[in-house]
Amino acid sequence: LSTRGINFGSVATGTPTSRVLYIRNHAPVPASYDFQIDPLDAFAISRPRGVIAPATTAHVTITFTGPTPANYWRRVPCLVTDAEPLSVDLLATAFNDKSRPPPLEQRHVDRWAQRAPTSHALHVIRHKPK
Repeated sequence: LSTRGINFGSVATGTPTSRVLYIRNHAPVPASYDFQIDPLDAFAISRPRGVIAPATTAHVTITFTGPTPANYWRRVPCLVTDAEPLSVDLLATAFNDKSRPPPLEQRHVDRWAQRAPTSHALHVIRHKPK
């Protein structure tokens, strides 16, 4: 994978925002990949599974659409044929006119993961306006 984390930053609720993730196959044989993500997630992957030709690079588009103001984080495992599983952290902060949560950063996720290294669930942190 081209990166271990993608931060979409602050995004207005209901507004789709996309980023590209590159997947490189260094092997001399084709490699199948499979991102383990719920199709109803706030994050969507354009081609969650596929095959990459030998010694080539493919890409997927990841789109975030936050339904409510909150911080969103998802660690998405990627299973690859005959290789150790990979993962990518997807982060975003959704806001609207009435609520703007403080932005979530990769360093926040890294600190949290040090305390609870086995969790892979979608985390939505609600922000209550004052």
